[in-house]
Parts: sequence; structure tokens; C-alpha cells
Amino acid sequence: MDKDKFAEATGWNTTDKGYNLAMEQFKIQINLVETVVKKERTQCHSEDRCMARTWGTGINKGHGPQCSHKRCGGDYCKAHAKKAYESEEPCLTNPDGTKRGLWCGRIDKPLVGLDAAGVWQIRWLTDDMLEKYNDSRRHPGFKKGRYV
Repeated sequence: MDKDKFAEATGWNTTDKGYNLAMEQFKIQINLVETVVKKERTQCHSEDRCMARTWGTGINKGHGPQCSHKRCGGDYCKAHAKKAYESEEPCLTNPDGTKRGLWCGRIDKPLVGLDAAGVWQIRWLTDDMLEKYNDSRRHPGFKKGRYV
């Protein structure tokens, strides 16, 4: 940026005492911004990925894809290892109704939408799970949880 544009943008007069100092600070800031390099995220191999199932995003939303993070010691990434320590059973809730453990379960297990009491906790968006959900809605004992 040349001096005239800088002066116009900042409202400084080029004869003001602080102008040169401000111009130098501005150049330093511009150089810092230009030298910042974003680190690209590397994809880990599927055999190294966390074994937790997730809700998904984008095109996979609601279909239960595998967590994309790398395993950390055992079968899970750091975040899912903490949840798996509570329970690996899907659809568990605390007494207050909040999610507990690996909410979506493991990728090597089938999709589960019902908890042990027969209450729908997750309504997956796959064709077969939507069909099961819609079939069970027709029954008089149908119950759905807080997150459905």
C-alpha cells in the first residue's frame, strides 16, 4: 500500500508525527498476514480411524459414518475414548435425559435407534431405519426420546 492510500484509509496526514511509525507498523501487520500458512489436515487411513459412529455432516448427515479422527491408543480418538469409558452401548441416557456414553455406538455394530426400554432415541436418516421408525410410530406404545 502506498503512502497516499494509507493516509486516506487511516485519516492520517503524511506530515503528522506518528505517520511514519504507523506506516511501519501497518507494513509489519500486512507481512504477518501474508506469511500465515494454513496447515492442511491429513486424512488418516481407514484402519487407523476411531471406531465410533457419528451423526455425520453434509451428504452423510444422519447416516452414521465413522469418526474421521485418528485412534489414540485403543479403538477411539481422545473425545470418543472418554465417552466409551462411560459406555459403548448406543442410545443411553442419564436420568435427566441427557446423552451418555457412545451415543451413536460403534461403526462395526449395526445402527440402533431404540434404547433398552424401547424408546426411540435416534432417528437415523437411512432408508431402512426410517422405515423401522415409521412402522413403530403406528403402534400405540410408541415413545420417542428427547433428541428425536
